[in-house]
Amino acid sequence: MATPGINAERELPSNGNANRDMVINKKRKVSSVWEGFKKHEGKYGEAWATCKYCNKRYRAESTRGTSNLHKHLQKCLSKRQGGAEQQSSPLVESDDLISSIQRNFVFDQERSHLNIARMMIKHGYPLDIVQHEFFETFVKNLQPMFQLHSKDMVEADVLAIYRQEKEKLIRCFNNLSCLFCLTIELLSSDDRKMTYCCLTLHFIDDEWKQKKKILAFRNLQGNYDAETIQEIIRSVLIEWGIGKNLNFIWLNIAPPNDQMIGELKSKLSDQDSLLNGDECFLSSYAQIVHLLIQDGLFEIKSVLCKIKESIAYVNGTQDRREMFQKAINQLKLQDKNKASLDVPTRWDTTFSMLENALDLRNAFAYLEQTDSEFRVNPSVEEWSISTIILDCLKVLILHESASNASTGVELYFLNVCGVYKNLIQWKRSQHAFVRSMADRMLVRFDEFWSKFCLALGILTILNPCFKLDVVEYGYSQIYGSDANLFLPRLHNDLKRVYHRYSSDSSNPAASTSTLADVNCCTSFNPTSEDMLQGFRAWQKRKYESNSLDSQKVELDQYLEQPPENLSKDYNVLEWWHANAPKFPILGRMARDFFAIPVSTIVSKSSAAEEAVKMNSTFNHVRPEIVEALICGRDWLESPLQVLF
Repeated sequence: MATPGINAERELPSNGNANRDMVINKKRKVSSVWEGFKKHEGKYGEAWATCKYCNKRYRAESTRGTSNLHKHLQKCLSKRQGGAEQQSSPLVESDDLISSIQRNFVFDQERSHLNIARMMIKHGYPLDIVQHEFFETFVKNLQPMFQLHSKDMVEADVLAIYRQEKEKLIRCFNNLSCLFCLTIELLSSDDRKMTYCCLTLHFIDDEWKQKKKILAFRNLQGNYDAETIQEIIRSVLIEWGIGKNLNFIWLNIAPPNDQMIGELKSKLSDQDSLLNGDECFLSSYAQIVHLLIQDGLFEIKSVLCKIKESIAYVNGTQDRREMFQKAINQLKLQDKNKASLDVPTRWDTTFSMLENALDLRNAFAYLEQTDSEFRVNPSVEEWSISTIILDCLKVLILHESASNASTGVELYFLNVCGVYKNLIQWKRSQHAFVRSMADRMLVRFDEFWSKFCLALGILTILNPCFKLDVVEYGYSQIYGSDANLFLPRLHNDLKRVYHRYSSDSSNPAASTSTLADVNCCTSFNPTSEDMLQGFRAWQKRKYESNSLDSQKVELDQYLEQPPENLSKDYNVLEWWHANAPKFPILGRMARDFFAIPVSTIVSKSSAAEEAVKMNSTFNHVRPEIVEALICGRDWLESPLQVLF
């Protein structure tokens, strides 16, 4: 009887489906332990059982029983379930093993609900996925005890996670010993139907790593103005309590709006900045370039009107479209882009319209000769003027693209200098319309340069590989032989900022903030002790500042040393992390100033931009939930940290 039993069990398949495929004696009940063992024949015909999980072997003659196999399997599975290298494997259908697993595993319904919400936040899944039939089936197969929440309950979980992570970040910001840069960006959805105000905080953490966190993502519903945005900024500064440590506010309004930018600065700049007056409010370079391009387009506004009328004419009827296409074919211009009307509020579409129309100007001229009703075509001189203006604007776009592509502040600085140099050259152009355009642009750029020059100059000087060299070279490109007339002003401003940091370091109680806390209005209570303390602090700063000129200060030591010869892929923050003990005051300056996102590559918040592209995902979702999803996605750095 033993031999048939062995022969039958020798056919036990290795895929674990023993109960289905085994040929057994119907009177015998096969033990479920064989779900975890593979039975095979040895060299001399003896029977062996090998554990599927650890490959340990046992003799498996039928006379030996299966109790030792049960004991091994229970220990083996328990060890694997508790170990760090747990792998999924088929469970043995044993009452003892199931009881053991149930004793060791504690299912947490609330934790699982929060994990579902974190999954949706981090990966952008729609909130109503909990209502999807196959998702519910999938979850039930994994854990029958898990009860999926409704969409409303998922939204509550998202808000709970958002508030929890926000409290963590507030504590983190309070413990940082640096100043912050706040960027204000207006982002539009692809269909331009929705506009969002995104506030992002940039800073250098205690490990000298450049970080950014989205603080707010608000939907600007309906008509909005500078006061609407100012109220958002005000509320965010109060919620996060960062006003006292805010060093710069970086404005990136798209599309750029002169009036709104001016009103925002006026409403917010009621306190002195670290640099001078309202200089803590900086407009992004890309934004200024876009405004310069608008100035250039304004110079040929009459020509643009004719171009719009021409495009509208040729697209007015089917006959006109065919006649214009015939002109294009006749002149072999089929490879050129089709001329289409612009969106008046978007300068980039106006630029494209002008560029495409210039490529087809000969076709417009051909149509003018063959169609007596076509009378709005620009003149030859007007087309020529537009070509020259377009070439100037292309130079600005090239400079902007080069700046955005550069990872080093020094290249960014030289690109800004390049724009300034071009504006000065255009001011000397032989064409009156180019000089007129340059005059308008220089008024705008001079204002930008006067406020941004010092911050950008300090950033460049604090690069140990270049120090003053790049600044001096850039000034020579702009001012030529007159550069020495402008460099002393930058040197004096640099020393003034340095002495401010030096004064703050000698008086730890002094605030280095550039924007007072907007949540309160403080008053001075003149007690005798307060006045004496104020006098002693003033007296100390006075004599310390006098002594700074009589001894070699950090700034002089740093500048007098030759530039560092570092590798091509060096990290300027790593250098300052290592050298801050040697230059503690300059180290504090470097940490604060390098938080400025000079490039749009740095300033753009990928989570916010991605959210704008996924605008349809937020249909019928309340604004506070949208903000919680966007901010939460930015804050949850590693989902693995919250699984257990």
